[in-house]
Amino acid sequence: MIKPNDAFMLSLTHIKLLKSNKMIKKIIFILTLSSVALSAQVGINTTTPNATLDITPKTTDGSKPEGLLVPQLDGNALKTAYGAAQKGVIVYAKTAASPTDTKTVNVTAEGYYYFDGSVWQRMTGAAAGDTTNDAWINDTTNGLVKLGTKADGTARSAGTDFVAKDNGQMGIGTNSPDASAVLEVASANKGMLIPRVALTGSTDQATIPSPATGLMAYNTGAAGLTFKGFVFWNGTEWRSVNNNPTIAPAITSLKCTDAYLEPNTLSAGIAYTGVLKVPYTGGNAGLFSGGTVINSTVNTGLTATLNSGELENGSGVLSYTVSGTPLQNSPIVANFNLGSSVFGATGCTASVGDAVGTNVNVKKIIYTAVSGNGAYTIKMDDMEFKIDPGSGGYGNVYARFTSNPSLTTSMRGLNYWISSSSGYYSSNFTITSTNANSLSWNLLGDGNGGFNNSSELEYQADLVVPGRNVLYRVLATRFRSVGSDAVYVLTVSKY
Repeated sequence: MIKPNDAFMLSLTHIKLLKSNKMIKKIIFILTLSSVALSAQVGINTTTPNATLDITPKTTDGSKPEGLLVPQLDGNALKTAYGAAQKGVIVYAKTAASPTDTKTVNVTAEGYYYFDGSVWQRMTGAAAGDTTNDAWINDTTNGLVKLGTKADGTARSAGTDFVAKDNGQMGIGTNSPDASAVLEVASANKGMLIPRVALTGSTDQATIPSPATGLMAYNTGAAGLTFKGFVFWNGTEWRSVNNNPTIAPAITSLKCTDAYLEPNTLSAGIAYTGVLKVPYTGGNAGLFSGGTVINSTVNTGLTATLNSGELENGSGVLSYTVSGTPLQNSPIVANFNLGSSVFGATGCTASVGDAVGTNVNVKKIIYTAVSGNGAYTIKMDDMEFKIDPGSGGYGNVYARFTSNPSLTTSMRGLNYWISSSSGYYSSNFTITSTNANSLSWNLLGDGNGGFNNSSELEYQADLVVPGRNVLYRVLATRFRSVGSDAVYVLTVSKY
């Protein structure tokens, strides 16, 4: 007799022994129905089921396929026949539903699905090809949850950690994030790449809508905000990580006349490395990148490159790295044309390398040429001197100021010439304040003396600047060489 709580198990052997007797078949059918109706548990291939339905594999050696094969349906077959009564049904969808409806909105790929009474839900991790064990491990000792396996189900090695601590901290590459960090990313051979954006300006709130104060990004400089580097939003504007404005750099003026070279002596044929410094005014504290190579003229063989940096909020100095091998010795200068515009200010040419220091009182230039060469000059204080062919001649001596001296009276000078062919000649000369203040070149003489192509000649001029307790003595000499060439020497002394 079958009792209500008895388990019922009917083996195939029993069925084979009884199937010849029709009456017994009826009995088996009745007993089966009674068992299903009355028993709390059903076992297949077991007499001791441990659940409502317990299926035990008949073979375990792999010789036969074992398992539970649930209904396999096309995705579209799941649309109409299922309602609240089918809540909890499990099927295997062989194809995605197409088109989907409210019930099959999630049936977008092959895999296992269950019906929640309204919508088919995908069984996470049950799709074909998913080999992960989704092994999040609870580590109660250390108060954290950690990802225990890799995509292929194998254990994660040191340095590939991914943990979430109970106190809200997270660690990537470490299972023990520093106590002071909400997130620690650790690696010995990789960095952290934060979002790269092209901001249109220092107050841009459109590229990243409603940026939170403290939000950080890397600006590529590809849009209106030309600054390249890490920036953060301070609540009002984007600033560099050292809290400087990211506005475009700008200056009011560039003072090439005050430019200087360190060290300031150039030696022909000897490799040189130094720094060119050019003062400016009206800086706006903007940041700037390094510049392009500028080749020297007059004393060739050198290059200058602007170093990246940050403008002062006011007056400051631009720094250029100078290197190369000069063709000439100091005091023949190297000229660097800094461009027509530098950070919004009018550009200029810096002439440096003349070996002048604060205590230098004598300078000279020696060169060979057919006639004077105005490219070779001597600078002393705010004055510049040269031997120039002038209007077709073989050479006269000229001078000018490199910055406006604001003279109100004329300059007076005395000069004389000693020629191997013409003898001695002397004169005095005047340079008006207008000409001096205009920074134009002025002849140091009355125009009657000068170098020629047929004689050795020595010239001397003394020049006094009004209001200064200084005398400039200029000595120019021409030594005739082969043909029309000659050796020219220009010396300037300050007393």
